[in-house]
Amino acid sequence: MAAAPGDLAGRLDDLLGALPGPPAAWGALVWDIDAARVVYARDERRLFVPASNQKLVTTAAALLRWGGGHRFPTVVCGPPPAPDGTVAGDLYLKGFGDPTLARAAYQRRELHLRGATVEEIARRLWRAGVRRVEGDLVADDSWFDAERRVAGWRPSLAAECGALGALTVDGARAGERPVADPALHAGRALLAALRRRGVAVTGAVRRGLTPAGLPVLATVRSAPLAAILRRMDKDSDNFVAEILLKGLGKDAVGLGSTAAGAAVCRAALRECGLAPGEAFVADGSGLSSDNRLSPLGLVRLLVALRQRPDFRVTWQALAVAGRDGTVRDRLRDTAAAGNAHVKTGTLADSVCLSGYVRSANGHRLAFAIMVNGEALPIASVEATLDGAVAALAGADLPGPLRLAAWPGLRQVPVSASGLVHPRGGELQPCVQP
Repeated sequence: MAAAPGDLAGRLDDLLGALPGPPAAWGALVWDIDAARVVYARDERRLFVPASNQKLVTTAAALLRWGGGHRFPTVVCGPPPAPDGTVAGDLYLKGFGDPTLARAAYQRRELHLRGATVEEIARRLWRAGVRRVEGDLVADDSWFDAERRVAGWRPSLAAECGALGALTVDGARAGERPVADPALHAGRALLAALRRRGVAVTGAVRRGLTPAGLPVLATVRSAPLAAILRRMDKDSDNFVAEILLKGLGKDAVGLGSTAAGAAVCRAALRECGLAPGEAFVADGSGLSSDNRLSPLGLVRLLVALRQRPDFRVTWQALAVAGRDGTVRDRLRDTAAAGNAHVKTGTLADSVCLSGYVRSANGHRLAFAIMVNGEALPIASVEATLDGAVAALAGADLPGPLRLAAWPGLRQVPVSASGLVHPRGGELQPCVQP
């Protein structure tokens, strides 16, 4: 039997008010997108450490800046080959922030997408006539700054993200271990691919800057941003999030740094209806305990993303309860299975869950539940949050199933050039909590 509205609020109070373990701070907001009303709220304005829910901020900024079809290039420059295939000089491998450049086997096994690979670079150089390189293979990652991790990350989180850089292969990892120098790691991977292809390189792999005006011999491009976001959000990939953040900074203000990318994210949040002071952005992945978001801010972000014509990208990027990603084994055999599209967030002191779910009678809901505390019993807290989402999926909610747009509805800007609802019925009415 579906839960009535009054029963639902009581059920959520009982569930969330009895979180297991030591006392913890928590807040929640559930917004009925169809009826434009608050279904449930508790400490919804309080700022929490969002853990990987921070990736929703990175998602929004990337979509606003680039769009789902954006691809990141990687190029090889050098002297044109002679008729016998000899390149008389160095080859320069330059990265522009493709977070999924990889060896083909790694890309298939770990990333589950089709993007640029070092084997494709080698193949394109072969097709360009390159058979021998009389020089070095120079790795150029100057597109970003030289910081390999985010300042303020706890030392215990070092293994959670590969070394950051504009030129990386296989997530800047060698097996389970982050590599010390991602650019050299990428250069060595290309060298091996060239040798397998039959291209001889007489020199060494080293770092360096690509000379201006040097001809481009090969260009490869990443999978579309939409596919990269699916990797980032479904599997909560910290490395992808941090590389995208630096790329946002480089693209917007010419600085490939975490701080510059964070500024772009703050601007994106303002475009999505959040006021200054309602969020703090320290990184792109949520590994930093300096990030802050409120349940209200997260729900406003989710609602703003839903108004966009490319909402399908966000929808498909989120993990589906009981089906895939970080919730493939959660919420099975509940009304939320195959229904709730969510982003998880888990640190030692933060367990969060936000996203979209349909109620038993078809109402579309945006929700955020955030728990912070010391030494949280993570599995038990996750089970409690899952119970709350299952209760939402089983609820019978009042109000119309489709809210009609009218001039009094508050419009929320999501781009510098216009409003989210510029073309009438093409987009859903933009009403935020």
